[in-house]
Amino acid sequence: MSEKTIMRLNPNRNPILGNLPPEALDQMLAAAQVEKHAAGTEFIREGDPSDSVYFVTWGEVAIMKGGMEIDRQSAGGALGEMGVLTSTPRSATIVATEEIEVLKVMAEDFHAVLDSRPIVLRNLLVDQMNKVKSSQQVRVDQQTSLEQAESMLSRVVSPQVMDKVLKEKSPEELLHGTLDETAILFFDIKGFSSAAEKLPPDALLQALNDHVGIIDAAVSAQEGFIANYIGDAILAVFNWPVQIAEPGQAAMDCYIQARQALTELAEDRKAAGEVSFELGAGINFGEIVTGVMGTENRFAFTVIGDEVNLAARLEGLTRQYPVDMILSESCVRMLPASHKGMVMRMDRVQVKGRKNPENIYAMATLDKDDAENYEKGMETYLLGRFAESSLEFAKVGHPLGQYMRSRCARLQAEQLDDWPGHYSWLVK
Repeated sequence: MSEKTIMRLNPNRNPILGNLPPEALDQMLAAAQVEKHAAGTEFIREGDPSDSVYFVTWGEVAIMKGGMEIDRQSAGGALGEMGVLTSTPRSATIVATEEIEVLKVMAEDFHAVLDSRPIVLRNLLVDQMNKVKSSQQVRVDQQTSLEQAESMLSRVVSPQVMDKVLKEKSPEELLHGTLDETAILFFDIKGFSSAAEKLPPDALLQALNDHVGIIDAAVSAQEGFIANYIGDAILAVFNWPVQIAEPGQAAMDCYIQARQALTELAEDRKAAGEVSFELGAGINFGEIVTGVMGTENRFAFTVIGDEVNLAARLEGLTRQYPVDMILSESCVRMLPASHKGMVMRMDRVQVKGRKNPENIYAMATLDKDDAENYEKGMETYLLGRFAESSLEFAKVGHPLGQYMRSRCARLQAEQLDDWPGHYSWLVK
């Protein structure tokens, strides 16, 4: 072993090596093997046999218990001695947080040095008692975090959902936030504002709650989570806090179920002479920030991020196009074949707040000829050949054909010199 390694070890900072007489220290170091580990390496795993003791010469390691970090050790620290002394399996996992160097002493060599030196054993016992005390405090803190998370969750989700969430997420993840990939479904109940001018408050709220109840049931049926109510809009996510196999499909099925039930509700309310509302929706898929926003007294489990904003922008575009639901390209890519066949590319646009244009899709039931003609029209439209594309769109029986034909006529009249190959929407 090199003198440089021994100098980095600094026995005076180690409760074991620092109490060894010179000849015993030489014996321990002579039996040691030098190892280097890259950042992220697990060189001790919880539950494995305790066959050796490690001394950190440089770098830092994290001590993990049950997947949670409970402590850190840097140069001078000893690792694994408890298991070797008690002949029990490793009680924790040790992970290098950066490149490290350690000295590895096998269990039999470690015992050979300590057995004849009671003073070292006494100091080692004191050190172990301090480690146990620290570990107990970590468990107290973990239990406090778990109780806090359960208390918050119980106020916003069902007991069944809470059980699933706590099996997949640690309390720290729930309370401090994580990045998660989800399908984001943004609902808007159209016509609410105009109805608010005509109906008394109790009738207005009853009508709104009837519609919201149907949406809530559809979200729950697809194992989604309503993250927020924003006036007459509803934000739901799929794949958080409970993971599901096909989040994009779940979001789309949720919309279909809600729309069908709301159509039936509208018929019943119309027969009774009561007001009903239309439904608009935007669906996106992407990475979002999820977790608790606010304080313990006033909080919400919610989601934020640019992908959430895009879902809202897509819903807003249902006021421009003759469709009730619009999907992003990232969501369509996630759909299984059965559901990809239910959507069509509707346009290529740049929405407010996004730099790059992207294809947007609608759930539309076009026959084969209409679908082919619309796609031909879209191909020439994106090239700026608006007269050609208008002829193709004119063959489409769906209202989208007439809408895009009007778009082409307007763009042709503007005689654009630098058509970018997409339409820009500056509205929210």
